[in-house]
Amino acid sequence: MAVTDLPRAMLIDMDDTILSAYGRPEIAWNTITTEFAAELAPLPPDMVATALLAYARQFWSTPSRSGGSSSARRGG
Repeated sequence: MAVTDLPRAMLIDMDDTILSAYGRPEIAWNTITTEFAAELAPLPPDMVATALLAYARQFWSTPSRSGGSSSARRGG
């Protein structure tokens, strides 16, 4: 299947500052995955949102990624 209708721009939230900054990322991810349900098929939107949230929580629970240690803030 060829992709013919590409977006003009894409916003990538690599560090969760956009979706997590407001304290309720589950609302944002559920809204986004519902909006893109056709593109995510056959996976249900709620399953994708749950997986994204679980991965983000696991990823940011590591002190070196979350800024929880002094060595992370110093860059080493």
